Amino acid sequence: MAAALRGLGYLLIGVAAVLVLIIAAVVVLTRTDFGVERAGGFALDQLRGEVDGQLEVGRVQSRGLLRGVTLHDVAIREHDGRPFLLADSARLTYRLRTLLAGDIAFNRLLLHSPTIYVERLPGQEEWNYDRLFRGDQPSEPDTLPPTRLVLIEDVTIRDGVVVVRRPWEPEGPVEPEDTARIILESTPSGLVQTWRFEALDARVPRIVWEAPGEEGRIIDIRQLATRAYVWREPAEVRDVEGTVMIRDSLVSFEAPMVRLPRSEVSAVGRVIMGDDMRYDVEFTSDDVAFADLQWVHPRMPADGGGAIRFRIQTQDSGDLLWLARDARVRTGGSELEGSFGIVTGDTLHFTNVDLRASPLDVELLLRLLPTDLPIEGLLIGTVEVDGPVSAADRRRAPR
Repeated sequence: MAAALRGLGYLLIGVAAVLVLIIAAVVVLTRTDFGVERAGGFALDQLRGEVDGQLEVGRVQSRGLLRGVTLHDVAIREHDGRPFLLADSARLTYRLRTLLAGDIAFNRLLLHSPTIYVERLPGQEEWNYDRLFRGDQPSEPDTLPPTRLVLIEDVTIRDGVVVVRRPWEPEGPVEPEDTARIILESTPSGLVQTWRFEALDARVPRIVWEAPGEEGRIIDIRQLATRAYVWREPAEVRDVEGTVMIRDSLVSFEAPMVRLPRSEVSAVGRVIMGDDMRYDVEFTSDDVAFADLQWVHPRMPADGGGAIRFRIQTQDSGDLLWLARDARVRTGGSELEGSFGIVTGDTLHFTNVDLRASPLDVELLLRLLPTDLPIEGLLIGTVEVDGPVSAADRRRAPR
């Protein structure tokens, strides 16, 4: 019995010693300067392992391995030095268990004043983020989907800038009006078209960059505000809520709520990124203000608006269809109802025209449409147009 008691005592002493060692390790990793340095270094090493390029950090702060890390003066660059991300600071908290298992799962990411460059320059086949963060994402259609998780939750961006660049390589001769509104920049490899999003503030509950057994990427957006320079005239976006999905070169999105200064619209669609961008996007609003659309078409009147469903779709020929359906709009004393479409490309023509206007202000239409009409002046009463505008049937009610 005495021997058994002594054995039990030795076991308890051993367990106590292990517990003391564990407590000491936790204290060292979470309380001491040495532990803070080790914790920050651990998190930084994990991040460097994810970047096929350069990760530069000016200073690391951490309250311990279990409490996350703050990185100051952060830069992620490609091997040739071109930047992908520049940020004043990035605050990260993470799931230690998943990090140790080889997955990447951040509970929170807070970026202060980041500038993010998303680009594919002339002569390149991949976007820069594909080269920097290859991970387990399949590169060929017949390869297996990824086997690990890369997840970032609760992302906050404050006062950010996003710059998107893609090759500008038009086919055939270029007219001055072709470049009057787009933003072009010179790079060592050629001209690029640039989109710029400034004063960006966003809350993103979830970014799934990789998931076991799944292909593609998902970005959920809870709140987003920015000044967007898709063309030279900026669009003021007050708030966006929706989801973006990326698979290879296909970007699809659904935004039930897009709030502009005077309007609220919903948007759904997809864009195929490539040498020739292809679009299929639809916007719907019960009461849109024309003033909010002047960045799309500068000659849009500053007053008026109404309900409309508007679709932009690339045709098989490469031409672009601009189709307004179920429109009920008013401006300048005129009311317009119905549907009409314009196809732009090598030639321009109207399609799906079924309109009623009362009265029809032709001068207003000439400001809005990129072509002449076979009518002039102010038509009083109700004007109906059905079929090709070049053969417009005009009926005037008595004054």
